[in-house]
Amino acid sequence: MLRVPAIGGAPAHDAPMALWTAQLLQHWLQVRTGEGIEGQWLFPSTRSGKQWGKVAQYNAARQVFQEAGLEDVAGGSFVLRHTFALRQLKRGTKPEEVGKWMGVTDPKVMARYARVLQGPTEVV
Repeated sequence: MLRVPAIGGAPAHDAPMALWTAQLLQHWLQVRTGEGIEGQWLFPSTRSGKQWGKVAQYNAARQVFQEAGLEDVAGGSFVLRHTFALRQLKRGTKPEEVGKWMGVTDPKVMARYARVLQGPTEVV
């Protein structure tokens, strides 16, 4: 588990991570502090701490996916977040626990993931 500080609208929370990802994130936080990068965002778009615009962040994530050789790059980095949530729920992790890991405080958000897992309902 890695303690993720309160960033933007998300509260501080513990997130499960593979050791290598936790090490990379810890390194980034040290670099960020050492470079004096300001702002409340975990991954700001500028040294002054400015929040990434949605389009710029989406395009940057798509570029990384394409450079990694992935063919279907729709969804930007949100596809990673959604995939994490759905995989954890499919494994039987309680929605409250997954929500806590993701910094989600609204139960309605986790209910949407549950509906995705249930699949389409048949209309009679």
